[in-house]
This record gives sequence, C-alpha cells and structure tokens, in this order.
Amino acid sequence: MVKRFLIILFLSTTPVFAVDDQCAYFKYCGSASTTKKSTNTSTAASINPSNIARIKGLGFEALFQTNNPMGFSMVTGNGKVGAALISSSLDNSFFGVRSLELDEMYRQRYIDGVRYKNNKLSLGAGINVIKKNSVDLDMGISIKRNSNIKKINPGAGFSLRVGIFTIGSYIFKDDVKVDLLGQNPYNGIPYSILWNAPTYQEGYLVKTFTAGVKINNFSLDAAMVSTNYKFYYDQETKIMIYTLTYHREKWMFNYAFRKEHSPNLAINSKDKILYISEDKTFNYFGIQYMANKNFMFGVGYNTFLLNEISGTFTIFLN
Repeated sequence: MVKRFLIILFLSTTPVFAVDDQCAYFKYCGSASTTKKSTNTSTAASINPSNIARIKGLGFEALFQTNNPMGFSMVTGNGKVGAALISSSLDNSFFGVRSLELDEMYRQRYIDGVRYKNNKLSLGAGINVIKKNSVDLDMGISIKRNSNIKKINPGAGFSLRVGIFTIGSYIFKDDVKVDLLGQNPYNGIPYSILWNAPTYQEGYLVKTFTAGVKINNFSLDAAMVSTNYKFYYDQETKIMIYTLTYHREKWMFNYAFRKEHSPNLAINSKDKILYISEDKTFNYFGIQYMANKNFMFGVGYNTFLLNEISGTFTIFLN
C-alpha cells in the first residue's frame, strides 16, 4: 500500500530495513517476520497476530473495491505491544485459506465480482518478547467470531528473526456455516440430501507456517497453511504462496504466486465455466506508496481471487 499449508506474504516493514525504508515514513514498523511485507495492515495481522507486535501509534485502514462494501480495520500500539481490530477475514482471498463454499455460489461471486463474505470479526494482539542484536522474537494471540455462529475461536502465533532469516507459525480455530444449495459435482446428489439438512456448520483447525529471507531491498517469503474439512470427507486442503517484495524509499512492489490443492472446483476465467481440478494457481501484483509518515496508498490485483483491482488507504496518527 489469508488449507493444509499456505504460503503467505504481505504487509509492512521489518526492523532489518535500512533507514530509508517504510519505517522512516510511518509510525508503524511490524514484527521481525518478513511475511508482513504486504499491501495492508489487516492482512499482516490476519496472517499472524505476532506481526503487529511493534506497531507504534494509531492507524486506520480502508479497502476499496468495485461492487463491494468498504472494508475497515484499526491498529494501535506503543512499539512493544500492538493490537488490531479487523472487520473481516482473509477467507477465500489470495492470502487466505480456502474456506468452505459451494461451487455455484463461488461461480456467481466470480461473475458478479463480489468478494467472499463471512460475517467474521477478528481481534489480534502481539508483543515483542526478545529484541537483542540480530535476534527478534514476537508472540501473538487472536480471537475470531462469526456472527452467524456466535462462537469465539482462539489462535496463537510467533515470528522469529535471526539475521536476515525469519520463521513463523500461527495456529487457530475457525468455523463456517453455509446454506446447502445445489449438488455435489462428483456424484450429482443434492447437498441437502447428503447431509440431511438445509444448512451445514463445521469447526476446523488452521495451521500456518512461514519462512523468509531479506537481502538488501529484496525479500522472498514462503508459507504453508493446512486444514481438513469434514464436508469434503477430510480431504486435505493445502495452499502454498510465494512472495517477492522489492522496496525503494517510499515505494514497495509485491508479486506473489499461489498454488492451491483443494477439492473445490476451478473456474475458467474466460468463459466462467466450472471444471474439476484439485490444483489451481493464481498470481498477485501490488504496489504501495508512502506519501509521508502518516499516509499510505496501495493498489492490488487479484486480492480476492476475482481478477479484480482493489485499493487501500491507510492513515497513521501520532
């Protein structure tokens, strides 16, 4: 300017950056994890709450996309302890898990250019535990609440930097509820008959592992996220995301590649037709510009896996 295993990239800066990096223009500098070099604060916090451990000041973020309501998030901290409140999650977005969604609903969303709505509210908090020489350790916790289910789901994560290398992990519980419309594409049986109910609800565990390296102005990050859904008969969902980031003074450029293995149907971007393929690939491009220490603007392509263009605006207050 978020399933068995997923590779992630995304938000702000790290203390390894040089004096002329984004930290020189913002009152915000994220944790040691390189996985936060992304286009917005909400993504970094959703990927791993330890990424917000060293936020300093108060920040507000707005996300804009055609055909969708504006998204909001808020972050605050004193440089050693940070917190974030996020109005939605990364489910079924480029940097998120592939949540349970019926294929025809996904196809209609894709045609209409509407991002996945999950009615979730997320709260994360991070703390810097160790900061000594070239070693940094941050810890984080999170809670998520789906208003359709009204259940609190906890999570915990860490990020460790040693020199130019970083590793991290974030494990959390989540849940989903869907209306059983349509039929199973593999056997043609209506979902409502298969599950003997008009709706389906499931809780699941998400495991995320990340690793990265930073050399001069370049960063390369990878992450794995995994989960199993009973709805898909415990078939593994695994997502890998690789991210290359280049920053120069007030500019940051991101490219990411997502490789997904999931039982969901794939969609042909040209004719909008669903087809059976457990392996899918996606690309992401992002640019963010730090206007000054208080304002950041960003543009992203394919943030919500709709081949769409979205924008973010972030303001930080002293």
